[in-house]
Amino acid sequence: MVGRNFLLMVGITLIGLATAPKVEAVNWYIEWVDTPGDVGRYSSLALDKNGWPHISYFDGSNDDLKYAYKDSLGWHINTVDATIGSEGFSSIVLDSLGYPHISYFDGFYSNNDLKYAYEDGSGWHIETVDSYQSMGPYNSIAIDKNGYPHISYFNDTNKDLKYTYKDSLGWHRYTIDNGNVGKWTSISLGGEGGEGGEKVAGLDNRHLLHQQLFL
Repeated sequence: MVGRNFLLMVGITLIGLATAPKVEAVNWYIEWVDTPGDVGRYSSLALDKNGWPHISYFDGSNDDLKYAYKDSLGWHINTVDATIGSEGFSSIVLDSLGYPHISYFDGFYSNNDLKYAYEDGSGWHIETVDSYQSMGPYNSIAIDKNGYPHISYFNDTNKDLKYTYKDSLGWHRYTIDNGNVGKWTSISLGGEGGEGGEKVAGLDNRHLLHQQLFL
């Protein structure tokens, strides 16, 4: 099956080369962001309006959630949460001002919580979003036009796909689907910042599931 997929990819590439206008070759550039140690697992990437990269990731050597960004001066690395234990699944998005918002799983011993961290002019702020049993691996975050976070995530205890969002009243949580569903979830907001309905995807017993929500 791997061989067949490889040949299919090559065939599509050859057809494209035969029919598309000639273009210049594109070069890939590889940079070390954080080293040494076991760093970089469960990473997520966002680009700001100037094209600079912002990355959230897990530092397995120190059990930390880290955030790195690049500008004209080079790479800058911050420790966001130093007590998350193992499996720091993370997802990052930037708001309209360019500040990072990160959803992540705190696997520190008995915590197993979904957490949310964001930066503003006064520094980093951390909130526990869902702490009932084991909540939060395989999470994904989006920001609406008002700057509020929306997160899809996996309930590892009941094997459910869950969705939460925050507004002026606080956090609101929903179970979207149940029955071994919700791993590797992804969320996007429809319309302008969610007015067209939140869209959530995840794995349903190894099959892709798509849900559109109107709450």
